[in-house]
Amino acid sequence: MAILGNSSEATIKKQWQIKAAIVYRNFIAKIKEKGIRQGFIHEDVWESWQRLWADPKCVEKSKINAQNHRGGKEVAAGTHTGGSISTGEYRKRLERFEEILREKTLAESVIDQIEAYYQAAGGQKK
Repeated sequence: MAILGNSSEATIKKQWQIKAAIVYRNFIAKIKEKGIRQGFIHEDVWESWQRLWADPKCVEKSKINAQNHRGGKEVAAGTHTGGSISTGEYRKRLERFEEILREKTLAESVIDQIEAYYQAAGGQKK
């Protein structure tokens, strides 16, 4: 069995820490959302978390983060697809595309759908 080099061990440790941080963050978020202390959480710890979560600075930061996650909108209609454009933005573009096609159908006999999409999307990507 080969022993990993220091750089490989460091890379593995860093990736494990990243994954562990995500799992821990999600774990705490679920506990906070439910608002019910689990038996394995000491009562003093739970009370300190409750005080922290009720602190106006924490509440404001939470609101800002939630709004940022929704792209600055009050209601998120399908927040993000993993790319640079949200599903909500794709929905708007599709609706605009359909509207442009209806308008062109009334005025023109030959319709360039690619041109219509670029118009709906705000121009051709450079």
